[in-house]
Amino acid sequence: MNFKISVLFALFAAVHMYAADDVLKFHAKLGFVKGEDKIASYEFIDDEKKLVIVGQKSIQVWDVDNAKLLNSVTHQIEQFAPSGWFGSFVLLGLPKALKWRPWVIEPWGKWIMTSEKIGEGKIRSAVIRDLKTLETVKTLDLPNVDIDYVALDETRNEILVFGFTGKMAGFGSFDRDSFERKDTYTVDDFKYQQTIRNATKVIVGSGQTKIDWVGPNQKQGGMLTLRNVRDGKIEREYTAEGFQPKSFYEETEVSEDEKYLVSKREDRVLVWDIEGDGRPKYEIKSQDPKKGLSIKQIVDRRYIVVKIDDRIVVYDIAGNGSPKFEVARKFPNEDIDYKGLIVGEYLLVQSKERLRVYRPGASDPMVEFASEKPGDTVYLADNSPEKKMVVVRDDDKAMVYDLEKPAKPLYEIVRENKNERFYMTAFIEPKGVLAVARVNNAEQREPRTEFYDMKTGQRTLTIPLVVDGTMGYANNDSLIVMVQLGSFNVWNRETGRVTRIPLKFHSAQSNSDRQAWEPEDTSYNTEFAQLSRDFKYIMRWGGKVTFLFDASTGNSVQSLYDAAYAKFDKKTKLVENSGLGTCGWTKNGKYALGLDDSGFFDTARGINFWKFEK
Repeated sequence: MNFKISVLFALFAAVHMYAADDVLKFHAKLGFVKGEDKIASYEFIDDEKKLVIVGQKSIQVWDVDNAKLLNSVTHQIEQFAPSGWFGSFVLLGLPKALKWRPWVIEPWGKWIMTSEKIGEGKIRSAVIRDLKTLETVKTLDLPNVDIDYVALDETRNEILVFGFTGKMAGFGSFDRDSFERKDTYTVDDFKYQQTIRNATKVIVGSGQTKIDWVGPNQKQGGMLTLRNVRDGKIEREYTAEGFQPKSFYEETEVSEDEKYLVSKREDRVLVWDIEGDGRPKYEIKSQDPKKGLSIKQIVDRRYIVVKIDDRIVVYDIAGNGSPKFEVARKFPNEDIDYKGLIVGEYLLVQSKERLRVYRPGASDPMVEFASEKPGDTVYLADNSPEKKMVVVRDDDKAMVYDLEKPAKPLYEIVRENKNERFYMTAFIEPKGVLAVARVNNAEQREPRTEFYDMKTGQRTLTIPLVVDGTMGYANNDSLIVMVQLGSFNVWNRETGRVTRIPLKFHSAQSNSDRQAWEPEDTSYNTEFAQLSRDFKYIMRWGGKVTFLFDASTGNSVQSLYDAAYAKFDKKTKLVENSGLGTCGWTKNGKYALGLDDSGFFDTARGINFWKFEK
């Protein structure tokens, strides 16, 4: 059966057909199955033999294999903000690898730490409970400041806590095993912090800003200080002269080697030596107040890229303030735009239809890419910093250049005809290949993606689907898995087949249909799919019906549902609504799981488990 027929069969089977033998057998439903609470989060411990469920009112610990509730206790956790939101918008500069949440479970399943009030107290504390008994073994506090979020730093063997009370922020660290206090300090009018020097020092932004809550790329603050993490005392304040009242620092960054501090204030970019006297080492500013200055990017925390007085200028943060690159317009009224910086050796600049590459200190480009066809634009498709290679494209072809040998392209990949489009052209670094996705809808040709050896341009593989940036390899690279708008795709190297599982999606409104007051809309999948850990099955959920598919054929083999919430067709007895929300597989591959869809906001009360029958 070819892949085209397989797709049609999968669509038909998903609606009308069921396998006689179920792959998964229902095991149990764990959680608040009597409706006494709602699930806020859950986590497996003890090699996934146990399940910890944090509800909005209580905490449960379950034995998964035996479907037995081991312990339960009520709590007073007040906030349930998603950790992703909190990490992006509040804990700016704190270690991103740490899991900052209102609760943290110790990786070995010894204890759970929660942020909550104790009794009638007004200040939230960090409460540590033994996960075997759920009894409180320790309570951690900050001086007169709430503990809102907690984390575990395994590299330092420390518990970290953070919180706000009014405009006062508090920070603390405690020994992971003894729970003894190590460091605590508070900062008034806190905006963000960034720890440095193995978390012994911290850069703090505080004081007046344009807005009270700052975004992840702004890092605003009226005052920048270096503090000792142990006691929070100010060791150094970073200042400069000539600022207007009520202005503030923004876009602050610490250099990759943690020796320098960079920040923008008004139309000036300032660079300080962190161990210096607090005065700028150098600053970058426009000579023409009408044109101003904007930071385009801070690359690898090593280079500052700015557009200043209609020029693209690049500075080495560790340098002396002299530009490493300085590129001006070649023609009057020409608009130039920064496109990339490769290992600090090559600057890429776009100018209308042309793409130019510069070496440090040179005012003229080392090479300029232009199309042979008048009016056609050449632009950067991708670059490989490690190989110092770029792939550039115009309407007709993709050209790969080694920037150390820029006289001519290493090779070209040409469109078959004017109706074909390159959907994507990108290097896949770990595999050493260039992926080119070809689409020709005008002639109704099947899309395909070709893989070329990055250095030689020799084609090594062709697969019959469009690969994009969401692709991934699985099962020793024998599978390529990709999620697209409207489908979940698996290509099998051994069989040469593509399995496509259709996904329902939300379609963006066209500008003509959108009312003036309505926000811009985007398209996105409303159904989701995931491969099983043994790569044999695909589970699809998010719509009314949850299905299990054979990954090699795309045929549906089983419908999964929650017995308490599912709805069935009276005549056919088939599932009309599975009553399931988020689904997936356990990491050890032993179970499939699905949260019940039991409320208007999809707040689950229980988690269904299915075990492989064969």
